[in-house]
Amino acid sequence: MEENISRPTDYFGANLAKLLAHKIALVYPAFNDRKFISFVRKNCADKSLTQRVELIADSLELNLPPDYKEAIAILMNIMGKENSKETGMFKEYYWLMPVGKFIEKNGLDHFQLSMVAIEELT
Repeated sequence: MEENISRPTDYFGANLAKLLAHKIALVYPAFNDRKFISFVRKNCADKSLTQRVELIADSLELNLPPDYKEAIAILMNIMGKENSKETGMFKEYYWLMPVGKFIEKNGLDHFQLSMVAIEELT
């Protein structure tokens, strides 16, 4: 059952967690999608869009392998085809915002790898 989406922040809650969980599970079957989604659902109420993006990034950190190189490889494998027209970023590719935040928060010790991942996001 889809959750009601009436405000922009509603895109950055359990709906986005479900979308990301589905994409991640396709490339990383050991991903605990229920734990990931539950964490986001329980903690996103009354948070701003920016706080929700960070919350989802934190849930990624909690539920992906602790080794950054392994985690970023998983995330890079969910990105799909390049957005060749550079349109629709906020309508169709909004789900990448928590991935970018994950890289920002966790990738400093792996600068080169993080730069490659960011390049894939843009």
